[in-house]
This record gives sequence, structure tokens and C-alpha cells, in this order.
Amino acid sequence: MRNRVKSLWQFGAAGLVSAVALTAATGALAQMRLLSDGPQVEFKDMVARVVVTPEERSDVDIRVRYGKAKVPTLMVSKRGQTTVLNGHLSKSRGVNLNLRINLDDSANPMRGSVFVSGVGQVDINELPLVFVRVPQNAVVKDSAYVFGQVGPAKSLDFILNGSGNWKLAPVAGPLNIIDAGSGNIRVTQAGDAIIDNLGSGTIAIDTVRSLKLTVSGSGNVSAQNAADVDIKNQGSGDVSLGTVRSLKAGLNGSGDLSVQHIGGNFSLVNNGASDVNIGRLLGAAALDMSGSGDVNIEDGHANNFVIRGSGSGDVSFGGVAGSVNIDNNGSGDVSIVKATGPVQSRMVGSGEMHIGN
Repeated sequence: MRNRVKSLWQFGAAGLVSAVALTAATGALAQMRLLSDGPQVEFKDMVARVVVTPEERSDVDIRVRYGKAKVPTLMVSKRGQTTVLNGHLSKSRGVNLNLRINLDDSANPMRGSVFVSGVGQVDINELPLVFVRVPQNAVVKDSAYVFGQVGPAKSLDFILNGSGNWKLAPVAGPLNIIDAGSGNIRVTQAGDAIIDNLGSGTIAIDTVRSLKLTVSGSGNVSAQNAADVDIKNQGSGDVSLGTVRSLKAGLNGSGDLSVQHIGGNFSLVNNGASDVNIGRLLGAAALDMSGSGDVNIEDGHANNFVIRGSGSGDVSFGGVAGSVNIDNNGSGDVSIVKATGPVQSRMVGSGEMHIGN
């Protein structure tokens, strides 16, 4: 049975609530894939602004400053090694979000209002402001309606099950995101990132060293700069990339893939209905096409261009290929503007081929 930790004392409607330092237990986390076995902090059934600060400490410290909004008092409890901050909104109230969000404003990244049944329309800046100080290896979990920020961290496990909006400051090392909710996440910078997007929310990444991405929901994911990228998309969410060094993609759903620039090799298995658009490719291309999605590479130079096709998707390359190897027994067409090396082709299906020289 969960014990309620009576560690928060309210000094006034808009006053500062005293600190609570809760020593987190250690142990393995078996419920899902996580980078860390450290303590967890979970936000549940609440609507609030949250600032999480990872630092060199072994406990979890929570302070709440209540605003003008007459929302239920936030309660702290312990569940194993998890510290839970609970607003108990689902027991007596419903929440309807009406948001206007400006993620480019770091001083005030969320602008808008929240409608809380029994309370009414509330400006976001009138919601409780929660300050959470956690160890560097803590796991942050949002199962609520949180407008939050996480400060710079050495590494981070972040789980979103609610509909909050979060901005993550630079993560020096590995970043792990599991998004099964409907909220939005903005990542400014990270080292090696593993991201599972299972929900309908949007994840936007500025810069990441390497990215391993799985999409199985309807949420979109974007990354402006990355080195090596590995994508598995079996959902309907789109993936948009800026500049990457290399890209490996397996597409089994209907979500589209767009990339501005690939500086190295490009490997694709397209078994679904996803369309792929590449602005520029400067490396070898290996395409396995058994679905109905098209591939369009606008420009570039591929020293080796290989296509294995059994579906109906078309392939178009507007750049210059070195050697070309095509084995196509489907109905998809192949078009390559120019090839400077040897061309080997086997067209068994109804698809047409055109290669310039």
C-alpha cells in the first residue's frame, strides 16, 4: 500500500512550499528499457509548470510555489524507488487543454491556457510552479499535464505518458526518450539518443550525435543535425531530418521520411507505403523496395547505387551514380539521370528503367 509522505507545507496561496528531500532507493528497472537504474520521479494526475534540475546529489528534492489557480494541492508519495507528485485531478475533475506554445522562447516556452473542470480557464503562468532537484542518473516520468523544462544533464531517461510540453536542455551523454503520450518534446542537444515514439506527440531535436529512432505511433519526429541515424518506422508518423552523416531506415508503415542532406551512405528497406524524399546524397545507396512507397533523391553523387525491387514504388535519382546494379521484378519505375560506371540490370516486372550517361 502506498504511503502518503506528508512533506509539503503550504505557506500561502502564492507562497513557497517547503522542501522535501527524499532519499531514493537503488535497484534494477525491469518495467521498460532504461539507461539508468537510478531513482525515478513521476508527475501524475496534475496540471502544473515544472522545472527539473539534475545535479550531483543522491536524493530528490521537491518545492512547490502555488499560483493563482485553485487547483488541488499536490501530494508527494513514495512507491519503491519512485517519488510521485500527484494532483489527483482524475478523481474529481477533467482536464481540457487549450494551448498556444512558443518553444523558441526559452524564458517562457509555453504560452496559453488550460481549462480544468470545476476550476475554469487558467493561464499557464498561474499554475503551480514545481522545482525538482534530482540526481544525475534520475528517471523523469510525466503521466500528467505538465509544462516542463529539464536542465543540463550528464545523461537522461525521459518518459512521457501524458500530454505535457517539455523542453530538454543539452544532455552531454546518452539520452533515452519513451513517448507514449500526446505531448510535445523539444531536445536542444544530446549525445547518443535512443527514442521510441509510440504516441501522437511531436519530438523535435536540434542536434544529436547519433540517433536510434523507432516510430510506432502517429507522432512526428524531426532532427536538424545528426551523425549516424538508424530509423525503424512502423507507424504513421513522419520523420524529418536535416543534415546527417549516414542513414539506415526500415519503413513498414505509412509515415514519410524526408532528409535534406546525407553526407555518407544511405540504406533503405521500404516494405510499407512511406514516401522518401532526399535533397542531396553523397554516398552509396542500397535500396530494397517491396512496398508501394516512392523514393526521390533530388541530387548528389552515389559511387554505388543498388536497387532490389518487388513492389510498386518508383525510384528517382537526379544526381550522378557510379556503378549501378538493379534487380526489379515489381511494377515500380527506376530513373537515374546519369551513370558513369558499369550498369547491371534485371527488369522482370512491369516497371520501366531509364538511365542516362
